[in-house]
Amino acid sequence: MVRYFLSAGRDPRLVRVIDRLKSEPGDDATLEDLADLAASSPRTLARLFLSETGMTFGRWREHLRIVSAVDRLVRGQSITQTALELGYLSPNSFTTMFTRILGMPPARYLKEMREGSSS
Repeated sequence: MVRYFLSAGRDPRLVRVIDRLKSEPGDDATLEDLADLAASSPRTLARLFLSETGMTFGRWREHLRIVSAVDRLVRGQSITQTALELGYLSPNSFTTMFTRILGMPPARYLKEMREGSSS
């Protein structure tokens, strides 16, 4: 099971949304779609994300996908399968996002993790 190193917030509306996203990180539901689940307006949900997690909804979801991606890759899942399951249209778009956030492409990140853990 993945441990998520992301703020979850305490407001029950936000918790419902975050639980759904954690269970399906590739879900492309919009803030408007998720606001229905939270029984709030999209604007209220956006404010809750910012005030309780310190991140915008988009940034939070991006970080959720990175945490999920690293977990999947470490467990041996391919980059292509990981990219598609997390909602990216191609491995290239996934690799671009991964590199932007973690500073290196997934294959290099995994290589450095393995080398670091064997030291």
